[in-house]
Amino acid sequence: MQLGKLPVENIVDKYKINPQYLQELLQNLAVKGMLEGIEPPKVPKKFSIFKILFFKFRLFNPDNWLNRNINNFRFIFTTEFCLLLCIFLGFTTVIAFSKQERIYNLGQELWSSQGYSLIIPFALLMMLVVSIHELGHAFTLKHYKGVVLDIGLMFICLFPGAYTNTTDAYGLVKRRQRTLVMAAGVICQVVIWGIALCLWSISTPENWFYRATYLLMLAAQFTLALNLNPLNKFDGYYLVEAITGINHLRKRSFAYYAQLWRREPSHERTEDIGILAVYAPACLLYITWLLVNLFFWIWHLYTPYFPVN
Repeated sequence: MQLGKLPVENIVDKYKINPQYLQELLQNLAVKGMLEGIEPPKVPKKFSIFKILFFKFRLFNPDNWLNRNINNFRFIFTTEFCLLLCIFLGFTTVIAFSKQERIYNLGQELWSSQGYSLIIPFALLMMLVVSIHELGHAFTLKHYKGVVLDIGLMFICLFPGAYTNTTDAYGLVKRRQRTLVMAAGVICQVVIWGIALCLWSISTPENWFYRATYLLMLAAQFTLALNLNPLNKFDGYYLVEAITGINHLRKRSFAYYAQLWRREPSHERTEDIGILAVYAPACLLYITWLLVNLFFWIWHLYTPYFPVN
């Protein structure tokens, strides 16, 4: 079996397989969890305290709605639109650099004057950004004739967000298409950031629209930074998987070190070993950094109430 050993494009050329047939086969295998690195649907388990930290609510299957509306968004995937988008983002980047001091100072002013009252509107704007982000994944997968199984809400440490099931992206024959499906959400966030920056730049200071567009810009920027970190299992992580072709990267990286510890031969491809060797130590360092910062944050938060003599 050559799947996993050769890029799918090479298999199509070598064995003269119909790409559409192979794509449908891979999609069916991915949905059933039968591809390496793709887990099958899990049987619901009994309540666990860890479900408070991360849990999902499936809302509906959006596939029929996406089929009815995808043609309205086909222009997004044209070369002309991509060129215009690059020009727009280049323009907004120049604006951001020219106004970076004002952006920073306004953030300090808003926090000093309004403080915790900003949390709710900021959280609502983050939910808006994340929802558009997920639609970006869904429409891109649908553009490549994929199936979007479900869409819903997820809660991470009780903080709400949205999710889209893009398992079917693993059935796409071309790696470039899989990469674009994973990158679509991030691209949407960058576009939202650029639009919010432009609207903020031309709006009248000190009114509600000025503050709202500023908070929207920050919400897009914050979620973008969170999503792009490949050490979290968000878009940055799945982008690395799509670009490298290493499904289940985290699990396989730690398994690689477990095999080294047991002095067992590794069955990983030679070109993947370097990435696997780097990823697990980077994860451990990142988790350690998070825990240390969390400890000191709690320490500084409670020290005024419990002074140490």
